[in-house]
Amino acid sequence: MTAAATMDALTLVIASQRSGSTLLCRDIESLGGMGAPKEHFLDILPGRKTAETQATTADVLASIAKGIKPDAPTVGAVKLMVNYAPKIDAILQGTQETGAPKALNNILDWATGRFARINLVVLVRKDPLDQAISRAVAGLTDIWHRNAAALPEGSDPYSDRKLPPKAVNMAILDNLPGVLRQNEILRDFARQNADRCLLVEYETLAADVAGTSARLVDHARKAGFAPARNMAERNLRKLIDAERAETIRSDFRRFMKKRIGI
Repeated sequence: MTAAATMDALTLVIASQRSGSTLLCRDIESLGGMGAPKEHFLDILPGRKTAETQATTADVLASIAKGIKPDAPTVGAVKLMVNYAPKIDAILQGTQETGAPKALNNILDWATGRFARINLVVLVRKDPLDQAISRAVAGLTDIWHRNAAALPEGSDPYSDRKLPPKAVNMAILDNLPGVLRQNEILRDFARQNADRCLLVEYETLAADVAGTSARLVDHARKAGFAPARNMAERNLRKLIDAERAETIRSDFRRFMKKRIGI
């Protein structure tokens, strides 16, 4: 029997790019008992699947099964980016893609019918400009995460990268509408499913590991999961330090004021 066939529980993390989802998912994994939610769906998205055939529900389940950990062999786990939801929903439904809000609810309905227990966590970022800055800088430098061992505190991960202010400002402007739209979709989804969803804000996640760990553990236990630890272990830090972030923000404000008077 395959791992996918024996799964009876699902940890589902729903987020958007550069919202802190890697940090959240590593926290969940380090707490134990909830699997390892990562972007396991990437390989089955249209255009990414290595096989010539179109992805099926079996492929979705196999992707979720990649998140199984030895301490919870029947718990699958996956991270779903909101912009991928229509594609995953279309695979499950066997129909054309629909909008992200409907797709998210369709996926949750499917999961509810397939799994006995669901640990549903939604992540948003209160400051859309910070998220747009993060997307812009990551896209321009191709640097996405900082591991403590690889880049010690005080080091500058961008020391050998050029970040021309004009290019940064245009990239922020390109990213900001999508950030606003996706965060609103995520908040609406969390409100609609408030009885079963834990809504986490990045700013609290980053600042309060103890408090966030307690919320994650409490939510998981109420959903029938069994986290092994009460405190997450972390080895990631912010890429953009406070000083650089404020410089980028200030420059973007001047850029917008000069061009459209905002």
